[in-house]
Amino acid sequence: MRKIGIVVAALVCLALAALAAQAAGAPIGTDMKGRFGIGVMGGLGLPAGQLGEEIDLNTLSETTEGIPGGQKMTGHYGVYVDYFVAKDFAVGADLGYLSTKGKDIEIPGEIITAPGLFESKTMQFGLHGKYFIPTGGLVVPYLSLGVGMYNRKFELSDFGKLVFQDPDVLGPDAVTSFSDTKLGMNGGAGLELRAGEMFGVGVSGMYHKSFGKLEESLLPGTPKETILKDWQYMAFNAQVTFYIPMAKK
Repeated sequence: MRKIGIVVAALVCLALAALAAQAAGAPIGTDMKGRFGIGVMGGLGLPAGQLGEEIDLNTLSETTEGIPGGQKMTGHYGVYVDYFVAKDFAVGADLGYLSTKGKDIEIPGEIITAPGLFESKTMQFGLHGKYFIPTGGLVVPYLSLGVGMYNRKFELSDFGKLVFQDPDVLGPDAVTSFSDTKLGMNGGAGLELRAGEMFGVGVSGMYHKSFGKLEESLLPGTPKETILKDWQYMAFNAQVTFYIPMAKK
């Protein structure tokens, strides 16, 4: 219900902004060249690939490369800066943060479930380009493509530490946190409602993928093993942008 509430709140914000735009007489088809935009975003992050794959204790021991992350949908937040190098094209930088927890796990032969084994954190920072499709109206769709670095951290939850540091599993010396930083890319689309010359609100959907496996030693001094063979997720955000006009010469 909380996640549904976030989406509803975003839609309400868009509706209010539309009314504000009408009242303010926002310009139609404004030439944005030379303007800066500073924005904040917040919404939902949906782990994909192996990061979001369900954990099945019946088949976990049969996994040959990496393990299911079992991560669930959670909040995603970020900030961004855009600069319009042309009327409908902007380049910029962005920073995003995603922190997830594991889904409850069904225990074979039992009617109860166990807490998630893992948690994850992703800090993404990079550069992007946005093409705003001219519509001649207040609502402007856009396409976005970016590249950047992804700081990835995958660690055992409190319950996971009890399991993996059990003497019958890996033992008390088991490594509990795995992290690295890898190159990645993202792409997606959005809609922006320009509610005045200096204010815009919108929604966006982005797909994020970092390259390379997450590898680490399970025990100190042992060779590295594949923890996760891929790291990807989707982000659905509501966003607010404040536009700063450049001083005219």
